Amino acid sequence: MQVTCHSENRGHAGVAIFRRSFEPIIAALVIATFSIVKTDAQAGKSYHDTARFTPSLASADSFMIVLFPDIQNMVQYDHARWESMPNWVRDNNSNRNIKAVIGLGDNINEPVDSELNEAVKGWNVIDSTGLPYVVCIGNHDYDSLNSSGSRADTKFNKLFGPSHYGGKYWFGGACPDSTQNYYITFSIQNQQYLILALEFFPRKSVLSWADSVLDCHPEAEVILATHAYLEDQENRISFEYGPQAYKLDNSSNSGDSLWENFIRKNRNIGLVVCGHMVEESYNLEDMVSPDLDGFNVDQLVADYQNFPLNPNGYGLGDGNGDGCMVILEYHPRDSISVNSFSALPVGAAPTPGECVMPWPGSTTSTRIGRNGDAVPRSCSLYQNYPNPFNPSTVITYQLPANCFVTLELIDVLGREIKTLVNEHQDAGKHVVSFNGTNLPSGVYFYRLSAGSLTGQAGTFIETKKLLLMK
Repeated sequence: MQVTCHSENRGHAGVAIFRRSFEPIIAALVIATFSIVKTDAQAGKSYHDTARFTPSLASADSFMIVLFPDIQNMVQYDHARWESMPNWVRDNNSNRNIKAVIGLGDNINEPVDSELNEAVKGWNVIDSTGLPYVVCIGNHDYDSLNSSGSRADTKFNKLFGPSHYGGKYWFGGACPDSTQNYYITFSIQNQQYLILALEFFPRKSVLSWADSVLDCHPEAEVILATHAYLEDQENRISFEYGPQAYKLDNSSNSGDSLWENFIRKNRNIGLVVCGHMVEESYNLEDMVSPDLDGFNVDQLVADYQNFPLNPNGYGLGDGNGDGCMVILEYHPRDSISVNSFSALPVGAAPTPGECVMPWPGSTTSTRIGRNGDAVPRSCSLYQNYPNPFNPSTVITYQLPANCFVTLELIDVLGREIKTLVNEHQDAGKHVVSFNGTNLPSGVYFYRLSAGSLTGQAGTFIETKKLLLMK
């Protein structure tokens, strides 16, 4: 069946949609604020000069994810401002219920030891907290991308490549063809979250790997983090001003093609975050677009590397970034508040901006979960997770119609070990847990057969491999 993507619902500057008022507090400053809320309202932005934001203390069900936009100017010129960001996370991760940190790339201006060491110093603070985190690679983080088009990342890979995360429980894995693409997973209130970090204008082969990762995690709420994707709230970065401008090969995806070839095709991507673009002295802008199934995908660009621009204007004013980070405050199944925040003392300038985006996955005022009740278009069997496993794993599959289903576990000789499902089932997604406590370590297979309601032989049959390691 041919599915046509709905027309995009994008932000319009100057339209006031939503406003919050916060009491001033000495150590906190709002730079820009908006909320992803349970509504169909278009994204909008209104301008003001005085609002201040204080990250709230954790409630019973809320949590925070913190973004570090392009930090290179602070890392090069003003270490105190850069270090104020990870230090604030370290000092507040418990009482604010911070669950993860995402670096949006451009950790340095030049790949020299002085800057690399300073970037590492800050990220080591995050590492010491035990929080899951990703450090995306930006164009300035490569060895010589800005001048040569080469993706060589010798120094960045040594410091922030997959080996850096070895042994961490939340590290999921990396693309075998690249050291710049990997993912992490963590669970909150029985919901799995997956943060997928992709290289600068990711290549076609990388997106094939990323597709396989999401196939293995069909129930995860996915945040895609990459350095360059949005230009502003109305445009994604084109090939001309993206890969072509940096002399990358034709397999590299611009913001436009990343949306078309990957994001809108994967239903469990609810949020895309990026940096890279600078508009005057600040940049915090959003776009909302429906994927192929009509589920809204929230997209956010944040970059304060030149804030504040005017040295004679507000605050300290030397254009290094003022210690600005972005705080995503999750209120599960209700809203996500998005605020820019500096932990520095009051005195720097509040950047104007306020807007609203729909809650991810929602197309009406009633939220439809990204992995909720919509009827799938086809029958699919997903890779079990985790794999390898010991002793338990989960097998997920989806049915486009009511039918008779058989799910069997078989050994390498084709012998049936256990029947996991043998019944009529309704259309939709189904999750089966399997415990291999009584089986020896080794390779096994699981086979899904989905047929008619009469229990006849399946019209859909697929087999996948799983590995039990004790």
